[in-house]
Amino acid sequence: MKTFTDSIQARDSDSAVGQAFYNKYNEKREDAETDSTVGQAFYNKYNEKREDAETDSTVGQAFYNKYNEKREDAETDSAVGQAFYNKYNEKREDAEVDSTVGQAFYNKYNEKREDAETDSTVGQAFYNKYKESKREDAETDSAVGQAFYNKYN
Repeated sequence: MKTFTDSIQARDSDSAVGQAFYNKYNEKREDAETDSTVGQAFYNKYNEKREDAETDSTVGQAFYNKYNEKREDAETDSAVGQAFYNKYNEKREDAEVDSTVGQAFYNKYNEKREDAETDSTVGQAFYNKYKESKREDAETDSAVGQAFYNKYN
């Protein structure tokens, strides 16, 4: 049979076990509160991140839309640029043709200028020869005339 001492010891033992459980329960409750606070912090952080992600997504969509506009503008610019390039090439080819024609005219002009210089030199020679001949003839005529004049007087 159990004695009174046994009962007290059993009660003390139960009390110690009960206290241990109570202490363990309190630790777990405090841990749970801590976990809950941490969990709430994670949840809040998650919500912030989700809201940030929605904002980022909106911003990202705006950037994507802007990018697409710019890409379309770039395609338009490229088409316009190609048209200008093609027009430039046509003009360059025309300029090369004009240059070739211009060179031909320049060459022809130079030939004519050289011919004119030759003609001028030849003309001057004829002119000099003519002047000399006329001057000499005039001097001769003058001498003959003077002789006749003297003879007559």
